[in-house]
Amino acid sequence: MARVALIGAGAVGQVYGRHLQLAGDSVTFYVREKYRSEVEAGMLMHPVNGDQTPVTLRADGVVTTAEELAGFDEVWLCVSSTALQGQWFGALLEAARGARVVTLQPGLEDRELLLQHVDEDKLATGLIGFMSWQAPLPGEKVEPGMRYWFPWLMPSKFGGPGSEDIVRRLRAGGCPASVVRSVRTEMALGSATLLPITAHLETVGWKWDRLGSRGASLAETISQARAVSAAYHGVGAGLSPPGFVFGPAAWLVPMVVPVDIEAFFEWHFTKVGDQTRASLATWIANGESRGLEVGAMRRVLGELG
Repeated sequence: MARVALIGAGAVGQVYGRHLQLAGDSVTFYVREKYRSEVEAGMLMHPVNGDQTPVTLRADGVVTTAEELAGFDEVWLCVSSTALQGQWFGALLEAARGARVVTLQPGLEDRELLLQHVDEDKLATGLIGFMSWQAPLPGEKVEPGMRYWFPWLMPSKFGGPGSEDIVRRLRAGGCPASVVRSVRTEMALGSATLLPITAHLETVGWKWDRLGSRGASLAETISQARAVSAAYHGVGAGLSPPGFVFGPAAWLVPMVVPVDIEAFFEWHFTKVGDQTRASLATWIANGESRGLEVGAMRRVLGELG
């Protein structure tokens, strides 16, 4: 059994927390003081896969100060990239020094920032393999709580020190997971595809049927973001999706996901909108320093404001 502290008890922290607990781990949440009573009371969750009976996640502990993180085996960072910028976060990681840290942030330079506080042999990287959202969204008839879905053939992926142990425990708790050697590259290139899509969706009011009209611009934005990420990590950028695929994709995606996809994207990516903007700004700055094209990224960032 591992003693695990999860930083944040939102859409990501609750899902990993529940399945680590099912595997036998002791799960503690680090939250702001104003959320302590809410987390201590238990959090209602609605699994979409398998048995869909609602469950209540009851943490083994709740802490609100950095000092209380000493002595844990693992610390999972279930917050946005921009949260890593605060001085409080450095103090938190220093207090937890010695624990394995699991980073789930998609930012280009997040790992280097974390290495200022975490030894490299203690830093594992994860790529989230599920969708989770605060229910009910439009059309859902469930009590207020966190609803989540594991897409087919899309496990959470982990790499780096301790990844085999992390994956073993998640699987034991019923969360699909796999070990990959290139998770950092997959995360970088995956983010360089997803976040430009998110940015363009926001510019058209989160309406998927309008995404096809921006196909050429979106394809250019993705291509530029992937080129910068690939150069940063010293890997190939691979093939970027052509603009004509986004019209059909906008029609197909809502048919295969068990949630109103427009409402989901608006809910989730509005909440982490600062992360989308910060990621674009980082790609632009890094690309300019390398002499790479960044015009499409700059244009959509300007539209976002």
